[in-house]
Amino acid sequence: MGEIVWLASYPKSGNTWVRMFLNTYFWGEDAKQDLTTYGGSSKSSYAQVTSRAVNELSDAEIMAHTPSAHAYIASQT
Repeated sequence: MGEIVWLASYPKSGNTWVRMFLNTYFWGEDAKQDLTTYGGSSKSSYAQVTSRAVNELSDAEIMAHTPSAHAYIASQT
């Protein structure tokens, strides 16, 4: 894989269900699924690309780190 695929949808239309379905499809039923951090750009991915606490980052800083956080996510697949 190694590349990000964007999937857009409407809120409350089953986004989490689709993400969990795709995770199980690609990684199998034994893949750990934690709904508190499940999905694309969780705090943990931002924590990997900055030395500061994620909660202390401004919106502008988060936006500046987003490409690096997405690259980190892609490198983990």
